[in-house]
Amino acid sequence: MSRQVKMHKKFKLASNGGGVEISLQYSDGEIVEYVLPLSLNQQAAGYGALRKLGDLANGKTALPELKKQVAAMLDRWDAGQWNNYKGPGGTSVVMKALMELKGKSASEVREFLAGKTMQQKADIKRLPEVAAIVRRLSKPKAVPGDLLDGLV
Repeated sequence: MSRQVKMHKKFKLASNGGGVEISLQYSDGEIVEYVLPLSLNQQAAGYGALRKLGDLANGKTALPELKKQVAAMLDRWDAGQWNNYKGPGGTSVVMKALMELKGKSASEVREFLAGKTMQQKADIKRLPEVAAIVRRLSKPKAVPGDLLDGLV
């Protein structure tokens, strides 16, 4: 069963000298445009930074690897880079599925997807041949059955 996306969201820097324009597109086609008040920029930036760091910890990454990933992200931010991380975990399972299905490189798939709308990307993910590969790649890895041995 695939999950239906109810709302696509994006933002861009506003032309008002530092503001942020937010665009929401609901699944029924309605679009809402909103300019975030400048007074909320710092709070929104703080929330976004914490969310991005928290996303690193959402996987099954061991603590030492998580610490390396956080340090790498902070270094990228210091260099003025927000979204160009291409290290471990930088390729989504959908990208991996498309790479496998079409025999293309990550950069070729990334370039292909850059020209697609959010709805088109969601539709690609639901294509049966892509969805089947995503399911296979997302299967939990087998773990040894003796993990609970010795528990009294």
